[in-house]
Amino acid sequence: MGSIGVRYAGYGAIGSDDSADNFMEWDVNYLEINMGLDHKLFNIKKGSIYIKGSTSVGFLVQGSQTINNTVLNLKTVEEFDKSLIDIRLGAGFSHPISDNFSFYVQYMYGKSLVWTAKPEKLRIESNNISFGLLIDISKKKIVKLKDQYKLKDKTNDYEKTSTLNAIISDGI
Repeated sequence: MGSIGVRYAGYGAIGSDDSADNFMEWDVNYLEINMGLDHKLFNIKKGSIYIKGSTSVGFLVQGSQTINNTVLNLKTVEEFDKSLIDIRLGAGFSHPISDNFSFYVQYMYGKSLVWTAKPEKLRIESNNISFGLLIDISKKKIVKLKDQYKLKDKTNDYEKTSTLNAIISDGI
């Protein structure tokens, strides 16, 4: 099964270098568009355990970097004007609420592709526990219908059996 979504994600780091008497803090927020695939491993009553992989592209909404007492707005820095691309892997539990809605809880581990903010190289690693509501907009069922009927005309008597496969959509 696949999924698409939008995520507002914040990342940050704090560090210091006692030998140089430096303090550093980094805080950014991205609007991310993500696509993923998941595979159901097994069911627990009505719920299911699944594994998931996803990728996303993120756009910097807000960001700041503090070195000692100097604060820099990263939105105005050219090196941070690039899209952030990351890949995530994880597992979760999903439980249906109705035919079109499910509640989920999942853990995802992610790593961004390396990008350069000269002279440094930057890679974001993330650990995320999330929960939410899934809306199934493409749920389709394949139903097999068997219809037997006898036809008689003036010249022939014959019996015909036909099988019809129909796709019935009950999504939103």
